[in-house]
Amino acid sequence: ELFDPGYFGISPLHAEVIDPQERLFLMSCWHALEDAGYGNDRWLAERGRAGLEVGVFVGVTAASYNLVGFEQSLAGQPQAATLSFASIANRVSHALGLTGPSLSVDTMCSSSLVALHMACESLRSGECAMAVAGGVNLNLHPSRMQTLAQGRLISEDGTSRSFGAGGRGFLAGEGVASVVLKPLAAALQDGDTIHAVIRGSAVGHAGHTLNYFAPSSRGQSRVMGKALDAAGLAADSVVYVELQCSGDEVTDAAEVDALKTGYHTRQRQGEPLRLGSVKPNIGHAEAAAG
Repeated sequence: ELFDPGYFGISPLHAEVIDPQERLFLMSCWHALEDAGYGNDRWLAERGRAGLEVGVFVGVTAASYNLVGFEQSLAGQPQAATLSFASIANRVSHALGLTGPSLSVDTMCSSSLVALHMACESLRSGECAMAVAGGVNLNLHPSRMQTLAQGRLISEDGTSRSFGAGGRGFLAGEGVASVVLKPLAAALQDGDTIHAVIRGSAVGHAGHTLNYFAPSSRGQSRVMGKALDAAGLAADSVVYVELQCSGDEVTDAAEVDALKTGYHTRQRQGEPLRLGSVKPNIGHAEAAAG
């Protein structure tokens, strides 16, 4: 009800069946571009003429909106609710006339961070000159909670105990966010407001573990080391780390162990490494958690 389809060149009838994740991410990207000083029709027209390649990268993993349409159809109100991860990124590119890479990424809970990593790599390679990256996660049908509960992933008592003994799962959270990325030299030259600098990033998989959901401290430590190397940073230059630590006693302990291993092998000394997790306050937004 708060979405203005005409503003983005979308018909009202079509807007009714678009996945809300798609609509909200489009709005988020527009807000991010406005905040960066690029959200006006004149800039979009100039960008199109100049051929500036702008990429779109989004992390998404929740797929349940089509079930809403299916249930309405069974109730005698035919509704073909759309469900396409690819359309979430492509909707932004189409509506805003962005001609760089347009990718939706599903790597489960790391989706938004992997999308961010891919955007940075695209910028470094010159594939695009600017990028919008982020994540979106909405739980739109009860089946989503049933799936998480069946996998014993969510908390049974409605509390989250990150870093704490007795943690039995996360609190399901929702969210949408996006950021505008440019190479630092270009941002400085253009006089942009710079909120943060991404020095380096890395991705990796633990490979085979005891079971499909079992974490690997060794695998996590390895990818942390790769990220530090990519950033050209020594371990003792890092004073704070925001962790996943979503509230499961076993996986949280594995993540902390990975930090201990990774930073100890790099001979961290002096100031202690402070750890934190926002998950108990806002819930675990899965694909948007990063």
